[in-house]
Amino acid sequence: MLKKSYLGVFIWSIIYCALCFGVVALPIKDTDILVRIVYNITSVAMAVLAFIIYLNEKVFWYTGITYEQAVDAGSERRKIYALKHVKTFGIAAVIYLIVSLIITVFKASFAIDTVIFMVILLTAAISTMRFKL
Repeated sequence: MLKKSYLGVFIWSIIYCALCFGVVALPIKDTDILVRIVYNITSVAMAVLAFIIYLNEKVFWYTGITYEQAVDAGSERRKIYALKHVKTFGIAAVIYLIVSLIITVFKASFAIDTVIFMVILLTAAISTMRFKL
């Protein structure tokens, strides 16, 4: 039986925030690079969250899915649904990592980086709306 608990997403949130706040302790003076590090942490964290959801089948952590719907769907459908999210956010994280490295080499401003990051992450998030449990 699928146990209703939000402890995992709570712990993930704390770790994510600690990592992002921890970036300021890095001995890097270039703000653009620090911003890119935070954006990479965020994109990877989204993929990791999707993977955690896949492992424990807690698809009700996603907006729009109730605990009852998750239980009724059964294990196989929860896994398939969650795996689609893992793939989507994993691809987004890899794309952003590559883009951020290219942007760093060409010394583009973090404003351009911010727009690109938002487009990649929002595209991934919006594309998951078509997934049905």
